[in-house]
Amino acid sequence: MKPTKNNIAKLFMFLVGLIITSSCGSDTSSVSSDYYGIGSGGSEGGVTITNEVTSPKDMKVGDVMMLEFAYGEPAEINFEGTEPDSAYYLAIAELDTWGGLRSVAFGDEDLPVPAMDSVDGAVSGKAYDSEAVALDLDERFQEILRENERRIASDSRFARQDVDGGLGFKAAAVTPSISVGDTREFRVLNSLTNMGSYTTVTARARCVEKDVVIYVDTEVEGDKDLLTDEDIARFCNEFESAVSSIQGWFGEASDVDGDGKVSALLTPQVNRLGAMGGGIITGFFLASDLYPRSSSNQVSNEMEIIYALVPNPDGKYGSVTIPKDFAIENFLTAVLPHEFQHVVSYNQHVLKGGGNPEENWLNEGLSHLTEDLVGYGQENYSRANIFLRDPLSYPLVGSSSANLGRRGAAYLFLRFLYEQAEDKDAFLWGLYHSGKTGVENIEAAFAGSVENFDQFGEFLMRWAAALVISGRGISVDPRYTYRPRTWNDETKRWQGICLICDAEDGRGTLMTGPAIYEYSGSPVSLYPSGIGFYNISSPSTSISLNPSSSGSFGAVLVRYR
Repeated sequence: MKPTKNNIAKLFMFLVGLIITSSCGSDTSSVSSDYYGIGSGGSEGGVTITNEVTSPKDMKVGDVMMLEFAYGEPAEINFEGTEPDSAYYLAIAELDTWGGLRSVAFGDEDLPVPAMDSVDGAVSGKAYDSEAVALDLDERFQEILRENERRIASDSRFARQDVDGGLGFKAAAVTPSISVGDTREFRVLNSLTNMGSYTTVTARARCVEKDVVIYVDTEVEGDKDLLTDEDIARFCNEFESAVSSIQGWFGEASDVDGDGKVSALLTPQVNRLGAMGGGIITGFFLASDLYPRSSSNQVSNEMEIIYALVPNPDGKYGSVTIPKDFAIENFLTAVLPHEFQHVVSYNQHVLKGGGNPEENWLNEGLSHLTEDLVGYGQENYSRANIFLRDPLSYPLVGSSSANLGRRGAAYLFLRFLYEQAEDKDAFLWGLYHSGKTGVENIEAAFAGSVENFDQFGEFLMRWAAALVISGRGISVDPRYTYRPRTWNDETKRWQGICLICDAEDGRGTLMTGPAIYEYSGSPVSLYPSGIGFYNISSPSTSISLNPSSSGSFGAVLVRYR
Protein backbone atom coordinates (compact mmCIF):
# COMPACT_ATOMS: atom_id res chain seq x y z
CA MET A 1 0.00 0.00 0.00
CA LYS A 2 2.32 2.75 -1.26
CA PRO A 3 1.54 6.21 0.17
CA THR A 4 0.32 8.33 -2.75
CA LYS A 5 0.54 12.13 -2.74
CA ASN A 6 -3.20 12.23 -2.14
CA ASN A 7 -2.95 9.90 0.86
CA ILE A 8 -0.05 11.86 2.32
CA ALA A 9 -2.01 15.10 1.97
CA LYS A 10 -4.96 13.52 3.74
CA LEU A 11 -2.69 12.16 6.44
CA PHE A 12 -1.24 15.64 6.93
CA MET A 13 -4.71 17.09 7.39
CA PHE A 14 -5.50 14.22 9.76
CA LEU A 15 -2.45 15.00 11.87
CA VAL A 16 -3.42 18.66 12.07
CA GLY A 17 -6.50 17.56 14.01
CA LEU A 18 -4.52 15.54 16.53
CA ILE A 19 -3.06 16.76 19.77
CA ILE A 20 0.33 18.19 18.90
CA THR A 21 3.09 18.23 21.45
CA SER A 22 6.54 19.72 21.34
CA SER A 23 9.32 17.30 22.24
CA CYS A 24 12.14 18.46 24.47
CA GLY A 25 15.34 18.32 22.44
CA SER A 26 17.62 15.54 23.63
CA ASP A 27 21.35 15.41 23.09
CA THR A 28 21.77 12.78 20.40
CA SER A 29 25.47 13.36 19.76
CA SER A 30 26.22 9.95 21.24
CA VAL A 31 23.89 8.16 18.85
CA SER A 32 25.77 6.18 16.21
CA SER A 33 25.26 6.97 12.55
CA ASP A 34 23.92 3.43 12.34
CA TYR A 35 20.91 4.76 14.26
CA TYR A 36 19.69 6.22 11.00
CA GLY A 37 19.87 2.92 9.12
CA ILE A 38 21.27 2.12 5.70
CA GLY A 39 18.81 3.92 3.48
CA SER A 40 15.14 3.34 2.88
CA GLY A 41 15.59 -0.17 1.54
CA GLY A 42 18.06 -1.59 4.01
CA SER A 43 20.83 -3.90 2.85
CA GLU A 44 20.34 -7.57 2.16
CA GLY A 45 23.08 -10.16 1.97
CA GLY A 46 25.97 -11.04 4.24
CA VAL A 47 27.21 -14.40 5.43
CA THR A 48 24.97 -17.42 5.08
CA ILE A 49 25.91 -18.95 8.41
CA THR A 50 26.35 -17.04 11.66
CA ASN A 51 28.68 -18.90 13.98
CA GLU A 52 28.40 -18.60 17.74
CA VAL A 53 31.89 -18.30 19.19
CA THR A 54 33.38 -17.77 22.66
CA SER A 55 36.04 -15.13 21.98
CA PRO A 56 36.15 -11.96 19.85
CA LYS A 57 39.45 -13.03 18.27
CA ASP A 58 37.65 -16.01 16.74
CA MET A 59 34.86 -13.92 15.25
CA LYS A 60 34.44 -13.34 11.53
CA VAL A 61 32.00 -10.83 10.10
CA GLY A 62 28.48 -12.08 10.86
CA ASP A 63 29.47 -14.14 13.90
CA VAL A 64 28.02 -13.66 17.38
CA MET A 65 29.23 -14.16 20.93
CA MET A 66 26.75 -14.53 23.78
CA LEU A 67 27.44 -14.54 27.49
CA GLU A 68 25.49 -14.19 30.73
CA PHE A 69 26.60 -12.42 33.88
CA ALA A 70 25.27 -11.30 37.26
CA TYR A 71 26.02 -9.13 40.27
CA GLY A 72 29.30 -10.30 41.79
CA GLU A 73 30.02 -12.31 38.66
CA PRO A 74 31.04 -9.74 36.03
CA ALA A 75 31.75 -10.78 32.47
CA GLU A 76 34.74 -9.71 30.41
CA ILE A 77 34.93 -9.27 26.65
CA ASN A 78 38.62 -9.51 25.69
CA PHE A 79 39.49 -7.97 22.31
CA GLU A 80 43.15 -9.01 22.34
CA GLY A 81 44.14 -10.70 19.11
CA THR A 82 41.30 -9.19 17.06
CA GLU A 83 41.94 -7.68 13.63
CA PRO A 84 42.81 -3.95 13.76
CA ASP A 85 39.87 -2.76 11.65
CA SER A 86 37.23 -4.99 13.25
CA ALA A 87 34.03 -3.39 14.56
CA TYR A 88 31.16 -4.74 16.65
CA TYR A 89 27.64 -4.18 17.88
CA LEU A 90 27.06 -4.92 21.56
CA ALA A 91 23.62 -5.56 23.02
CA ILE A 92 23.16 -5.57 26.80
CA ALA A 93 19.95 -7.14 28.12
CA GLU A 94 18.32 -7.55 31.52
CA LEU A 95 17.08 -11.14 31.44
CA ASP A 96 14.80 -10.93 34.48
CA THR A 97 11.15 -9.88 34.29
CA TRP A 98 10.93 -8.53 37.84
CA GLY A 99 12.45 -5.69 39.85
CA GLY A 100 13.30 -2.13 38.90
CA LEU A 101 15.89 -0.17 36.99
CA ARG A 102 19.39 -1.67 37.28
CA SER A 103 22.78 -0.35 36.22
CA VAL A 104 25.54 -2.16 34.36
CA ALA A 105 28.96 -0.51 34.44
CA PHE A 106 31.49 -1.05 31.68
CA GLY A 107 34.29 -1.47 34.19
CA ASP A 108 35.03 -2.56 37.74
CA GLU A 109 33.26 0.27 39.58
CA ASP A 110 29.95 -0.48 41.27
CA LEU A 111 28.15 2.64 40.04
CA PRO A 112 24.77 4.00 41.13
CA VAL A 113 21.85 3.90 38.75
CA PRO A 114 22.13 6.92 36.42
CA ALA A 115 19.35 8.77 34.66
CA MET A 116 18.73 7.57 31.13
CA ASP A 117 19.04 9.90 28.15
CA SER A 118 16.15 9.44 25.73
CA VAL A 119 16.64 9.67 21.98
CA ASP A 120 13.06 10.85 21.47
CA GLY A 121 14.35 14.27 20.40
CA ALA A 122 15.96 12.69 17.35
CA VAL A 123 12.55 11.93 15.87
CA SER A 124 10.63 14.99 17.01
CA GLY A 125 8.26 16.17 14.33
CA LYS A 126 7.81 12.84 12.56
CA ALA A 127 4.22 12.08 11.63
CA TYR A 128 3.83 9.12 13.91
CA ASP A 129 5.13 11.06 16.93
CA SER A 130 2.30 13.59 16.91
CA GLU A 131 -0.17 10.83 16.20
CA ALA A 132 1.27 8.76 19.04
CA VAL A 133 0.20 11.46 21.45
CA ALA A 134 -3.41 10.89 20.41
CA LEU A 135 -3.20 7.12 20.08
CA ASP A 136 -1.55 6.78 23.47
CA LEU A 137 -5.03 7.32 24.92
CA ASP A 138 -6.11 4.16 23.12
CA GLU A 139 -3.31 2.20 24.78
CA ARG A 140 -4.19 3.51 28.26
CA PHE A 141 -7.86 2.74 27.68
CA GLN A 142 -6.99 -0.79 26.57
CA GLU A 143 -5.11 -1.29 29.85
CA ILE A 144 -8.29 -0.35 31.73
CA LEU A 145 -10.21 -2.89 29.64
CA ARG A 146 -7.66 -5.62 30.37
CA GLU A 147 -7.83 -4.77 34.09
CA ASN A 148 -11.61 -5.06 33.85
CA GLU A 149 -11.14 -8.55 32.40
CA ARG A 150 -8.95 -9.55 35.34
CA ARG A 151 -11.49 -8.13 37.78
CA ILE A 152 -14.59 -9.84 36.43
CA ALA A 153 -12.75 -13.13 35.88
CA SER A 154 -12.36 -13.40 39.66
CA ASP A 155 -15.67 -11.78 40.66
CA SER A 156 -18.25 -14.26 41.98
CA ARG A 157 -21.03 -12.08 40.60
CA PHE A 158 -19.73 -12.96 37.12
CA ALA A 159 -19.71 -16.68 37.81
CA ARG A 160 -19.02 -18.88 34.81
CA GLN A 161 -21.28 -21.82 34.06
CA ASP A 162 -19.65 -24.93 32.62
CA VAL A 163 -21.33 -24.96 29.26
CA ASP A 164 -20.04 -26.73 26.17
CA GLY A 165 -17.95 -24.43 24.02
CA GLY A 166 -16.83 -22.28 26.92
CA LEU A 167 -19.95 -20.13 27.16
CA GLY A 168 -20.11 -17.54 29.90
CA PHE A 169 -23.77 -18.39 30.53
CA LYS A 170 -26.48 -20.46 28.89
CA ALA A 171 -27.67 -19.02 25.60
CA ALA A 172 -31.29 -18.01 25.11
CA ALA A 173 -33.66 -20.86 24.35
CA VAL A 174 -34.60 -19.25 21.05
CA THR A 175 -31.89 -17.51 19.09
CA PRO A 176 -33.34 -14.63 17.06
CA SER A 177 -32.48 -14.59 13.38
CA ILE A 178 -30.60 -11.58 12.02
CA SER A 179 -31.24 -10.07 8.61
CA VAL A 180 -29.72 -7.15 6.76
CA GLY A 181 -31.73 -4.04 7.62
CA ASP A 182 -32.72 -5.16 11.11
CA THR A 183 -32.16 -2.61 13.86
CA ARG A 184 -31.46 -3.09 17.54
CA GLU A 185 -30.27 -1.11 20.51
CA PHE A 186 -26.80 -1.44 22.01
CA ARG A 187 -25.31 -0.19 25.23
CA VAL A 188 -21.93 1.43 24.54
CA LEU A 189 -19.43 2.71 27.12
CA ASN A 190 -19.50 6.47 27.59
CA SER A 191 -16.70 6.70 30.14
CA LEU A 192 -12.96 6.05 29.92
CA THR A 193 -12.78 4.88 33.53
CA ASN A 194 -16.23 3.64 34.60
CA MET A 195 -16.81 0.27 32.95
CA GLY A 196 -20.50 0.36 33.91
CA SER A 197 -21.44 3.71 32.40
CA TYR A 198 -23.10 3.56 29.00
CA THR A 199 -25.06 5.32 26.27
CA THR A 200 -27.78 3.53 24.31
CA VAL A 201 -27.46 3.71 20.53
CA THR A 202 -29.52 2.25 17.70
CA ALA A 203 -27.72 0.44 14.88
CA ARG A 204 -28.70 -1.31 11.68
CA ALA A 205 -27.35 -4.64 10.46
CA ARG A 206 -25.62 -3.77 7.19
CA CYS A 207 -24.08 -7.18 6.49
CA VAL A 208 -24.75 -10.69 7.80
CA GLU A 209 -22.42 -13.60 7.05
CA LYS A 210 -21.87 -17.06 8.52
CA ASP A 211 -19.56 -15.88 11.30
CA VAL A 212 -19.98 -12.10 11.46
CA VAL A 213 -22.51 -9.28 11.53
CA ILE A 214 -21.61 -5.66 10.79
CA TYR A 215 -23.83 -3.06 12.50
CA VAL A 216 -23.63 0.67 11.78
CA ASP A 217 -25.02 3.32 14.11
CA THR A 218 -28.11 4.89 12.53
CA GLU A 219 -26.77 8.31 13.55
CA VAL A 220 -24.41 8.28 10.56
CA GLU A 221 -26.98 7.15 7.99
CA GLY A 222 -27.49 10.74 6.85
CA ASP A 223 -23.86 10.81 5.65
CA LYS A 224 -24.43 8.68 2.56
CA ASP A 225 -20.77 8.55 1.51
CA LEU A 226 -19.34 7.91 4.97
CA LEU A 227 -19.83 4.12 5.00
CA THR A 228 -21.23 2.96 1.68
CA ASP A 229 -22.65 -0.48 0.95
CA GLU A 230 -19.41 -1.20 -0.89
CA ASP A 231 -17.36 -0.23 2.17
CA ILE A 232 -19.46 -2.44 4.44
CA ALA A 233 -19.32 -5.38 2.04
CA ARG A 234 -15.55 -5.11 2.07
CA PHE A 235 -15.36 -5.02 5.88
CA CYS A 236 -17.73 -7.94 6.11
CA ASN A 237 -15.74 -10.09 3.70
CA GLU A 238 -12.41 -9.24 5.33
CA PHE A 239 -13.71 -9.76 8.86
CA GLU A 240 -15.41 -13.05 7.93
CA SER A 241 -12.13 -14.37 6.56
CA ALA A 242 -10.17 -13.12 9.58
CA VAL A 243 -12.58 -14.70 12.10
CA SER A 244 -12.31 -18.06 10.37
CA SER A 245 -8.51 -17.94 10.25
CA ILE A 246 -8.07 -16.71 13.83
CA GLN A 247 -10.28 -19.42 15.29
CA GLY A 248 -8.35 -21.99 13.27
CA TRP A 249 -5.04 -20.75 14.68
CA PHE A 250 -6.00 -20.02 18.28
CA GLY A 251 -9.27 -21.78 19.11
CA GLU A 252 -12.92 -20.82 19.15
CA ALA A 253 -14.48 -17.68 20.49
CA SER A 254 -17.35 -18.02 22.94
CA ASP A 255 -20.98 -17.94 21.75
CA VAL A 256 -22.91 -16.60 24.70
CA ASP A 257 -26.04 -15.68 22.74
CA GLY A 258 -26.03 -18.85 20.67
CA ASP A 259 -26.09 -17.12 17.28
CA GLY A 260 -22.72 -18.49 16.17
CA LYS A 261 -21.50 -15.02 15.21
CA VAL A 262 -19.35 -12.15 16.39
CA SER A 263 -20.69 -8.66 15.76
CA ALA A 264 -18.91 -5.43 14.98
CA LEU A 265 -20.60 -2.13 15.78
CA LEU A 266 -19.29 0.98 14.02
CA THR A 267 -20.47 3.93 16.07
CA PRO A 268 -19.56 7.60 16.68
CA GLN A 269 -19.72 6.82 20.38
CA VAL A 270 -16.23 5.32 20.04
CA ASN A 271 -15.02 8.56 18.45
CA ARG A 272 -16.52 10.50 21.34
CA LEU A 273 -14.82 8.26 23.88
CA GLY A 274 -11.51 9.24 22.33
CA ALA A 275 -12.47 12.91 22.34
CA MET A 276 -13.15 12.71 26.08
CA GLY A 277 -9.46 12.04 26.60
CA GLY A 278 -8.26 14.35 23.87
CA GLY A 279 -7.21 11.57 21.52
CA ILE A 280 -8.31 8.57 19.49
CA ILE A 281 -9.79 5.21 20.43
CA THR A 282 -9.95 3.00 17.35
CA GLY A 283 -11.99 0.17 18.85
CA PHE A 284 -12.36 -2.19 21.76
CA PHE A 285 -13.74 -5.44 23.17
CA LEU A 286 -15.50 -5.39 26.56
CA ALA A 287 -15.50 -8.69 28.43
CA SER A 288 -18.58 -7.60 30.38
CA ASP A 289 -20.60 -8.30 27.22
CA LEU A 290 -19.95 -12.03 27.69
CA TYR A 291 -21.89 -12.13 30.98
CA PRO A 292 -25.61 -11.68 31.74
CA ARG A 293 -26.95 -8.18 32.19
CA SER A 294 -27.56 -7.54 35.90
CA SER A 295 -27.46 -4.82 38.50
CA SER A 296 -23.69 -5.28 38.68
CA ASN A 297 -23.29 -5.56 34.90
CA GLN A 298 -25.76 -3.17 33.33
CA VAL A 299 -23.56 -2.38 30.33
CA SER A 300 -23.68 -5.92 28.93
CA ASN A 301 -25.13 -6.58 25.47
CA GLU A 302 -24.93 -10.33 26.19
CA MET A 303 -23.09 -11.14 22.99
CA GLU A 304 -19.67 -11.26 21.34
CA ILE A 305 -19.23 -7.73 20.02
CA ILE A 306 -16.42 -5.41 18.94
CA TYR A 307 -16.89 -1.65 18.94
CA ALA A 308 -15.10 0.53 16.37
CA LEU A 309 -14.95 4.18 15.37
CA VAL A 310 -16.42 5.68 12.21
CA PRO A 311 -14.60 7.94 9.74
CA ASN A 312 -14.81 11.55 10.87
CA PRO A 313 -13.50 13.76 8.08
CA ASP A 314 -15.35 16.91 9.19
CA GLY A 315 -15.00 16.55 12.98
CA LYS A 316 -18.73 15.96 13.27
CA TYR A 317 -18.40 12.92 15.55
CA GLY A 318 -15.73 14.11 17.94
CA SER A 319 -12.97 16.67 18.09
CA VAL A 320 -10.39 14.62 16.17
CA THR A 321 -10.83 14.57 12.39
CA ILE A 322 -10.15 11.22 10.71
CA PRO A 323 -10.25 11.11 6.89
CA LYS A 324 -12.37 8.30 5.49
CA ASP A 325 -9.54 6.70 3.47
CA PHE A 326 -7.20 6.68 6.46
CA ALA A 327 -9.88 5.35 8.83
CA ILE A 328 -10.62 2.48 6.46
CA GLU A 329 -7.16 1.65 5.13
CA ASN A 330 -5.22 1.94 8.38
CA PHE A 331 -7.59 1.72 11.34
CA LEU A 332 -10.68 -0.38 10.62
CA THR A 333 -9.03 -3.16 8.62
CA ALA A 334 -6.63 -3.72 11.53
CA VAL A 335 -8.78 -3.07 14.60
CA LEU A 336 -11.41 -5.77 13.96
CA PRO A 337 -8.97 -8.75 13.87
CA HIS A 338 -6.95 -7.10 16.66
CA GLU A 339 -9.95 -6.99 18.99
CA PHE A 340 -11.22 -10.42 17.94
CA GLN A 341 -7.95 -11.88 19.25
CA HIS A 342 -8.94 -10.49 22.65
CA VAL A 343 -12.37 -12.19 22.33
CA VAL A 344 -10.76 -15.57 21.61
CA SER A 345 -8.10 -15.11 24.27
CA TYR A 346 -10.67 -14.39 26.98
CA ASN A 347 -12.69 -17.44 26.05
CA GLN A 348 -9.74 -19.83 25.88
CA HIS A 349 -8.03 -18.58 29.04
CA VAL A 350 -11.02 -17.73 31.24
CA LEU A 351 -14.41 -19.02 30.11
CA LYS A 352 -13.23 -22.33 28.67
CA GLY A 353 -9.87 -22.67 30.40
CA GLY A 354 -11.07 -21.58 33.83
CA GLY A 355 -7.87 -19.61 34.43
CA ASN A 356 -6.67 -16.04 34.38
CA PRO A 357 -6.70 -13.65 31.41
CA GLU A 358 -3.47 -13.44 29.46
CA GLU A 359 -0.94 -10.89 30.74
CA ASN A 360 -1.44 -7.52 29.12
CA TRP A 361 1.91 -7.21 27.29
CA LEU A 362 1.47 -10.64 25.68
CA ASN A 363 -2.25 -10.18 25.06
CA GLU A 364 -1.63 -6.94 23.15
CA GLY A 365 1.41 -8.33 21.38
CA LEU A 366 -0.66 -11.26 20.12
CA SER A 367 -3.32 -8.89 18.82
CA HIS A 368 -0.71 -7.01 16.82
CA LEU A 369 0.72 -10.29 15.52
CA THR A 370 -2.82 -11.28 14.54
CA GLU A 371 -3.15 -8.14 12.43
CA ASP A 372 -0.03 -9.21 10.58
CA LEU A 373 -1.08 -12.84 10.15
CA VAL A 374 -4.43 -11.93 8.56
CA GLY A 375 -2.70 -9.55 6.18
CA TYR A 376 -3.50 -6.18 7.76
CA GLY A 377 -0.38 -5.42 9.79
CA GLN A 378 0.19 -1.92 8.41
CA GLU A 379 -0.26 -0.29 11.83
CA ASN A 380 2.53 -2.38 13.38
CA TYR A 381 5.37 -0.50 11.69
CA SER A 382 4.85 2.81 13.47
CA ARG A 383 4.60 1.07 16.85
CA ALA A 384 7.68 -1.03 16.19
CA ASN A 385 9.58 2.07 15.13
CA ILE A 386 8.77 3.86 18.38
CA PHE A 387 10.37 0.98 20.27
CA LEU A 388 13.36 0.74 17.94
CA ARG A 389 14.19 4.44 18.22
CA ASP A 390 14.48 4.23 22.01
CA PRO A 391 14.61 0.56 23.11
CA LEU A 392 15.99 1.39 26.57
CA SER A 393 12.69 3.12 27.41
CA TYR A 394 10.43 0.22 26.42
CA PRO A 395 11.05 -3.05 28.29
CA LEU A 396 9.28 -6.03 26.78
CA VAL A 397 7.59 -7.57 29.84
CA GLY A 398 5.79 -5.81 32.65
CA SER A 399 2.51 -5.22 34.42
CA SER A 400 2.24 -1.54 33.52
CA SER A 401 0.41 -0.15 30.52
CA ALA A 402 1.35 -1.66 27.17
CA ASN A 403 2.00 1.71 25.53
CA LEU A 404 2.83 2.21 21.87
CA GLY A 405 6.54 1.45 22.21
CA ARG A 406 6.01 -1.62 24.36
CA ARG A 407 3.38 -2.89 21.93
CA GLY A 408 5.96 -2.49 19.18
CA ALA A 409 8.48 -4.48 21.22
CA ALA A 410 5.96 -7.25 21.96
CA TYR A 411 4.97 -7.51 18.31
CA LEU A 412 8.60 -7.68 17.14
CA PHE A 413 9.43 -10.30 19.79
CA LEU A 414 6.45 -12.51 18.93
CA ARG A 415 7.00 -12.10 15.20
CA PHE A 416 10.59 -13.29 15.69
CA LEU A 417 9.56 -16.32 17.76
CA TYR A 418 6.82 -17.14 15.25
CA GLU A 419 9.41 -17.20 12.48
CA GLN A 420 11.80 -19.27 14.59
CA ALA A 421 9.23 -21.92 15.57
CA GLU A 422 9.65 -25.26 13.82
CA ASP A 423 5.88 -25.77 13.95
CA LYS A 424 4.32 -22.34 13.71
CA ASP A 425 0.74 -23.60 14.01
CA ALA A 426 1.57 -25.57 17.16
CA PHE A 427 3.26 -22.51 18.67
CA LEU A 428 0.22 -20.31 18.08
CA TRP A 429 -2.21 -22.96 19.31
CA GLY A 430 -0.14 -23.64 22.41
CA LEU A 431 -0.29 -20.01 23.50
CA TYR A 432 -4.04 -20.43 24.09
CA HIS A 433 -4.08 -23.97 25.50
CA SER A 434 -1.10 -24.31 27.84
CA GLY A 435 -3.01 -23.24 30.94
CA LYS A 436 -0.29 -20.65 31.56
CA THR A 437 0.16 -16.94 30.95
CA GLY A 438 3.03 -14.56 30.26
CA VAL A 439 6.61 -15.77 30.01
CA GLU A 440 5.72 -19.25 31.26
CA ASN A 441 3.14 -19.50 28.49
CA ILE A 442 5.68 -18.56 25.81
CA GLU A 443 8.24 -21.06 27.07
CA ALA A 444 5.65 -23.86 27.24
CA ALA A 445 4.10 -23.09 23.85
CA PHE A 446 7.35 -22.69 21.96
CA ALA A 447 8.57 -26.15 22.99
CA GLY A 448 11.75 -25.73 20.99
CA SER A 449 13.95 -28.69 20.11
CA VAL A 450 17.20 -26.68 20.34
CA GLU A 451 18.64 -27.01 23.83
CA ASN A 452 19.97 -23.44 24.07
CA PHE A 453 16.85 -21.81 22.65
CA ASP A 454 13.85 -22.70 24.81
CA GLN A 455 14.00 -20.27 27.75
CA PHE A 456 12.99 -16.61 27.92
CA GLY A 457 16.52 -15.30 28.47
CA GLU A 458 17.72 -17.24 25.43
CA PHE A 459 14.82 -15.90 23.38
CA LEU A 460 15.66 -12.35 24.47
CA MET A 461 19.36 -12.59 23.62
CA ARG A 462 18.89 -14.09 20.17
CA TRP A 463 16.15 -11.55 19.47
CA ALA A 464 18.62 -8.80 20.41
CA ALA A 465 21.04 -10.24 17.86
CA ALA A 466 18.34 -10.28 15.19
CA LEU A 467 17.48 -6.64 15.89
CA VAL A 468 21.00 -5.44 15.07
CA ILE A 469 21.79 -7.94 12.28
CA SER A 470 18.60 -7.85 10.19
CA GLY A 471 18.67 -5.58 7.16
CA ARG A 472 22.30 -4.48 7.57
CA GLY A 473 23.98 -6.88 5.14
CA ILE A 474 25.77 -8.71 7.96
CA SER A 475 24.11 -12.13 7.76
CA VAL A 476 21.14 -13.90 6.23
CA ASP A 477 21.24 -16.78 8.72
CA PRO A 478 17.51 -17.29 9.54
CA ARG A 479 18.33 -18.12 13.16
CA TYR A 480 19.56 -14.57 13.74
CA THR A 481 17.50 -12.51 11.30
CA TYR A 482 13.92 -11.75 10.42
CA ARG A 483 12.61 -13.35 7.24
CA PRO A 484 12.13 -10.91 4.35
CA ARG A 485 8.59 -9.57 4.39
CA THR A 486 6.25 -10.66 1.61
CA TRP A 487 3.60 -8.83 -0.40
CA ASN A 488 0.01 -10.01 0.03
CA ASP A 489 -1.72 -9.58 -3.33
CA GLU A 490 -5.14 -10.04 -1.75
CA THR A 491 -4.89 -7.38 0.96
CA LYS A 492 -2.39 -5.21 -0.95
CA ARG A 493 -0.17 -4.95 2.10
CA TRP A 494 3.14 -6.25 3.34
CA GLN A 495 3.23 -9.20 5.74
CA GLY A 496 6.13 -9.63 8.11
CA ILE A 497 8.61 -7.01 9.21
CA CYS A 498 11.53 -5.07 7.81
CA LEU A 499 13.73 -3.22 10.27
CA ILE A 500 15.42 -0.89 7.80
CA CYS A 501 13.15 0.16 4.96
CA ASP A 502 10.34 2.36 3.76
CA ALA A 503 7.43 0.68 5.56
CA GLU A 504 4.93 1.69 2.83
CA ASP A 505 2.27 1.73 5.52
CA GLY A 506 0.22 4.66 4.31
CA ARG A 507 1.71 7.04 6.87
CA GLY A 508 5.28 7.46 5.59
CA THR A 509 7.05 5.47 8.31
CA LEU A 510 10.75 4.92 7.64
CA MET A 511 12.18 1.99 9.58
CA THR A 512 15.76 2.69 10.69
CA GLY A 513 16.56 -0.23 12.97
CA PRO A 514 17.30 0.04 16.70
CA ALA A 515 19.03 3.11 18.12
CA ILE A 516 22.68 2.21 18.56
CA TYR A 517 24.85 4.40 20.80
CA GLU A 518 28.57 4.88 20.32
CA TYR A 519 30.32 3.01 23.10
CA SER A 520 31.89 5.48 25.51
CA GLY A 521 32.31 3.47 28.70
CA SER A 522 29.38 5.14 30.45
CA PRO A 523 27.09 2.77 32.39
CA VAL A 524 23.76 1.64 31.00
CA SER A 525 20.50 1.51 32.95
CA LEU A 526 18.15 -1.35 32.12
CA TYR A 527 14.61 -2.17 33.03
CA PRO A 528 13.75 -5.89 33.44
CA SER A 529 13.56 -7.42 29.93
CA GLY A 530 15.08 -4.22 28.53
CA ILE A 531 17.84 -3.99 25.91
CA GLY A 532 20.45 -1.36 25.01
CA PHE A 533 22.62 -1.31 21.88
CA TYR A 534 26.16 0.02 21.36
CA ASN A 535 28.56 0.45 18.48
CA ILE A 536 32.18 -0.49 19.19
CA SER A 537 34.14 0.79 16.22
CA SER A 538 37.55 0.93 17.96
CA PRO A 539 37.60 -1.80 20.62
CA SER A 540 39.88 -1.35 23.60
CA THR A 541 41.79 -4.25 25.11
CA SER A 542 38.77 -5.47 27.06
CA ILE A 543 35.35 -4.50 28.39
CA SER A 544 34.15 -5.63 31.82
CA LEU A 545 30.37 -5.86 32.37
CA ASN A 546 29.64 -5.28 36.05
CA PRO A 547 26.04 -5.00 37.37
CA SER A 548 25.47 -2.70 40.34
CA SER A 549 22.71 -4.86 41.83
CA SER A 550 21.30 -8.38 41.76
CA GLY A 551 19.77 -9.74 38.58
CA SER A 552 20.49 -11.80 35.50
CA PHE A 553 22.02 -10.13 32.48
CA GLY A 554 23.06 -11.08 28.99
CA ALA A 555 25.42 -9.63 26.39
CA VAL A 556 25.44 -10.24 22.65
CA LEU A 557 28.44 -9.22 20.56
CA VAL A 558 28.06 -9.13 16.77
CA ARG A 559 30.98 -8.48 14.45
CA TYR A 560 29.86 -6.36 11.51
CA ARG A 561 33.26 -5.34 10.05
